[in-house]
Amino acid sequence: MKYFSFIKHETKKDISSRGFTLIEMLVAVLIISLVLGVGFNVIGRGMITLFSSRDQITAFYLAQEAVESVKNVRDTNFLGKNDWLEGLDVCFNNDCAVDILDSDGIINTVHNNSYLKKNSSGAYGYADGEDSRFIRSFNLEDLGGQEVRINVVVVYGRGGKSFTTSEHIFNWR
Repeated sequence: MKYFSFIKHETKKDISSRGFTLIEMLVAVLIISLVLGVGFNVIGRGMITLFSSRDQITAFYLAQEAVESVKNVRDTNFLGKNDWLEGLDVCFNNDCAVDILDSDGIINTVHNNSYLKKNSSGAYGYADGEDSRFIRSFNLEDLGGQEVRINVVVVYGRGGKSFTTSEHIFNWR
């Protein structure tokens, strides 16, 4: 045996210590793929939730802005000694639009079911800017001589999601 000492006999221990087998590599790649896939899925769903929440909050503020605009018309009428609903007649049983950037008047039916535009300062209106994903309308419902309900609907997003709110205003004069 001494004559063949230059031939190295490999033992089982020597073979296994050389590296990973093909099966071990496939299992490792599978585990890494599963972890990355789940991670990307969680990130994707988080982004969808983030954008949906952003749109819902914007829709809430746009609806509140419509309510406040109607209240402003009512209060301006009180100060001018006019009928408390003057200028709002067209909005009973009709959908109206609010454009706070329009100096000629904020209540109209011209822009009904039109997308609001977002201008460079971030304000929403109908005159200039890029089309947004929001459509805002409101109507008024007479609940008796001294009370009116303002119903506001803001439709947004690709799936036609909507935010609806209503508020009562009174003739407090």
